[in-house]
Parts: sequence; structure tokens; C-alpha cells
Amino acid sequence: KIHDIITILLMHMEINVALANWFLSYTKKNKASLFEALFEAKNEEIRRNTLHLLESSMINLSKESSEYNSVVKEFVKFLIDEGFPHARANPIRFAQFFHLLERYANRGGDEKVWIVQNKLIAKLIDFVANTSNSLLSPGIQRPKMVEQGLSFAEPIIFLSMLIRNCCTEEMIVHKSIPKSSFATFDLIIPLPKDEVNLLFSVNWNMPSLYPQQSESFVPLLIHIAWHSKERSKQIIQAILRTLFLYKSRPGLVNYANLLREILLIPDNLIEYRVEQAFFAVQFESFSNMLECLEFMKETYVIYAVESLKVIADLLRVNEISFALKKKIVLELHWVVDYIKKEPGDYSIIDMRIHFNPEMNGKRVLIQVAIETI
Repeated sequence: KIHDIITILLMHMEINVALANWFLSYTKKNKASLFEALFEAKNEEIRRNTLHLLESSMINLSKESSEYNSVVKEFVKFLIDEGFPHARANPIRFAQFFHLLERYANRGGDEKVWIVQNKLIAKLIDFVANTSNSLLSPGIQRPKMVEQGLSFAEPIIFLSMLIRNCCTEEMIVHKSIPKSSFATFDLIIPLPKDEVNLLFSVNWNMPSLYPQQSESFVPLLIHIAWHSKERSKQIIQAILRTLFLYKSRPGLVNYANLLREILLIPDNLIEYRVEQAFFAVQFESFSNMLECLEFMKETYVIYAVESLKVIADLLRVNEISFALKKKIVLELHWVVDYIKKEPGDYSIIDMRIHFNPEMNGKRVLIQVAIETI
């Protein structure tokens, strides 16, 4: 019966903009009922139908006059201002909330510009960071969402889409710089620098960021690092800080792959990033990736293996000078002795076999070492 009623309402909203206008106004005035139906209703059909009614009302009104467009903007502004606390309070049911905002943003360039101007990038970073202290209002305490089994796919996809629709500072200053390989739309929106800075104010060893949502998170990072020394350095420092803070915790091996993606960004800063990663002195973390690798070879063997593979990949890159490659190799004098350790010494080979018995650990490690040195 509920399904039939919703179907009738949807049909009428398509031909009756007054009904759609009334529905948005009504739900805005009765926000407690709206958020209960959207987030808290135990019946999934109620939540899904509420989403359909809101989406249909917004789409149909957006097709009409500027007056109705203003109604939709006011409603979206209301969702942005008041919906996030309800999304935090209902973490297993927040996907439809971000889906609704994303559908609005994807209607066109004007909508994207407007939604970025309403600081949604900052709000999304604050949401996925899931810190007990608000990034937007320092000092305000709030309960963290329980991340185990929680998917942040929808807000991360939305955040990535918004950032990749923005023109970075380098692209604005240097008009000749081509769009990044992950840029979307026509990049008419200036990237809000202060909001993106929030991304580097939190630790990255969170299921909400990486590696769970790497398909969206990596393109985001590549876009903001494109032709940017400042952002590239920030990203490398964030990786090193994460590795230093969490050291041998499961999942950190993915950061070796993240580092590969960043170092191999196909612009004119490949050598700069490699220098930053392997030789620049960082603070409040490992000094550089070489120091991290030497530490990890005893405490987190699988990470050491993946890091050697990253180095082997870098040594094949033509854009990296022979002098820089030689400089890296000279720092890896310990690798040969390391892989020759006798069985029983808990060598990297033994540990590789232990953690991955279906693989020939010795063959893999020797091949990596040969390619590396």
C-alpha cells in the first residue's frame, strides 16, 4: 500500500510543480520527521521512498523557473546545514543523504559552483575524517562513528568528484598547465585551498580514507598534486606520518602502493617527488622513505617487500635521471645481505613464505632485489 501511494505521488509530482514545491517546504518545516524518515526509520522501504520523493521534487522543480530553482537551492542549503549531524548519528544509513546531494551537484556546472561555495568540500572532509574534535569548529567534541564494517564510499566518491571538478591554484596561475588525468568537467571552479588543507590536518590510517576507498581517494590526491610542489610534499609527508604513527599495523602495506601512485604522477615533478620521498628530512615522522624501509624490514616484512617493488618500478622510469637512481641504489647496500639471511633467522624470505604460503617467497624476493639493486 505504501508503495502504491508513493508511486501515485511521484507521478503527480512530475506534472504538478506546486505539489513538489509544497513537499519540499513541508519537509523543511517538519525537519524532525524528515530526518527520522531519511535516517532512522527501521523500514528500508520508508527510507528509500523518502529519498525518491525528495529527489523527484528537486529534479522537477529544477526544470522550472528561477523562482523554483531558488526553492531547491534553499532546500539543499538546509540539508547541508542540518543534515550532517543526523548522518553521523546514523552511520549505517547515511549513503542516501550523500547520494541526494551528489545528484543535485551533478545536474550541471552552476550547481557544482554553488555547492562548492557552500563549503561542502570542508564538510565532507570533516565527515570522513571522523575525529572526536570537529575540524570545522575546533574544541567541539562529538562521538566518533564506529568504523568497523562501515563504508564511507558515498561521501568519498562525492568529495573526490567535487575536488576533481575544481581548478587548482597551479592551473589558475599557469594557464599552460594541462588538466590532470583525473580532472572532470571544465574546471571553472577555483579549488578552495583552506578547505583542502583540512585533509592534511588528520592522520590517514583510517578506513574512511585509504585503502578502503582508494578508487576515489587516489584520483583526488593525484588531481591536487598535479604540477604542485606544495601539495606533493604535503601528501608525501602525510604518508610518512601515517607510517611512523602506526608502524606495523595491518593495512599499512597499501601505503607503499599509494606512494607508487603519487611518485609516478605523469607531470614534470617526478624527480622532485622522488627527492622528497627518499632524501628530504621530514619532521614528526620517519625522516624519509629509506629510513622507513630500513625500520620496516625488521618489524613489518610485507611492507618492506612492497616498498622494494616500488623502488624497482621507479628505477625503470625514464624521467628519473641516472644520477638520482644511483643515489637511491647506493642507499640500499643492505638489501643483498638482508635477503641472504640463513633460514631460521626470521629473514624476510621466511616471513614472506609464512604470510603468503601459496607464493614462492624466495623467488619473489630475489627478483625484487635484483630489479632494485
